[in-house]
Amino acid sequence: MPKKLKELSKLTIGLRHRLVFEAVENYGLATISDVLSYVVKHADLDTRKSNVKATLKKTIENDLRSFIGGKGKLSVRYYHRDGVMEVPSAEIEENKDGTVKNKYCIKYYIIGGGIQVPGVSLLNGFGVQLMPPNNRIIKIKVDPAYLVEDSNRCTVVFEKNGNEFSAINFDLQDLPLGFLICGPNSDLSSTKKITDQFGLRTVIIKMDHISVERYLIGSKKNGHAYFGITEDQKIEIFDNGSLNGTYYGEISNEKRDLIFSSPPSKDLGNTLFSSYYPFQNKKTWKQVKSKICLKDDGYLVKTGEVIFYVGKRSPAVGGGGRLKVK
Repeated sequence: MPKKLKELSKLTIGLRHRLVFEAVENYGLATISDVLSYVVKHADLDTRKSNVKATLKKTIENDLRSFIGGKGKLSVRYYHRDGVMEVPSAEIEENKDGTVKNKYCIKYYIIGGGIQVPGVSLLNGFGVQLMPPNNRIIKIKVDPAYLVEDSNRCTVVFEKNGNEFSAINFDLQDLPLGFLICGPNSDLSSTKKITDQFGLRTVIIKMDHISVERYLIGSKKNGHAYFGITEDQKIEIFDNGSLNGTYYGEISNEKRDLIFSSPPSKDLGNTLFSSYYPFQNKKTWKQVKSKICLKDDGYLVKTGEVIFYVGKRSPAVGGGGRLKVK
């Protein structure tokens, strides 16, 4: 790092390398621009001058390249310029000297770390494993539900202990998007076969609960259920022939507000638990026989005995309801 750039003087090599790895870990698959933005933000750097930003970007690019291939370091994947579709290794074009042509979007990831979803550690203890598709990168992340601010965006919420809620968030441009719900002992060794069956834009949600049907490649066990969110944010729920059934239910505005509110400061053991518990459904559960299409207001969905919320933070004006049942 050139010493003449005083704006970068406080960014030591050790700090820079730590932030580079943190960025890749948080993004799962990170471009140079992703890492640059992360380092600038977390090191509190002033990059308003073009030469400062250009110098830092070049340095970070060199860092990333130097970390490729070593044990516990980084590797890369190549995407088309849109950064969405991955280029098969057999189709990557090289220069005469063996270097890869400068025509791809390069994304870095930690070797052995897989493709991690930012914030996925929040799901620890929920009995949930979240697996994004390898062949089409979707910008999903996990946040505490009370941090969800956009009331016009669909989200998927999990609960733990009745007072901890985490939300899977995604960009509207990533729609349509699907979620395959499967149980313990599922064979998820070939995500390609799963995406061939359910679509490229499928996120796998593995639930560690005996009531949730498992997925087995080459058998009739196709997981417990699948639900999709269309481009216009309609909710489609499919039951995959599960033994314990898939159900949906309406939720009151009061209970919905509790899901997205800050956790209670007092011990729920000293309160009437049922009066707080947002996933308690006093209304009748309706079984999904094969497929059902719902508006985007938001519903409780029950796969076996596992319940989560799918929909917006706030109901649409005029209310929701069932569109079509098959």
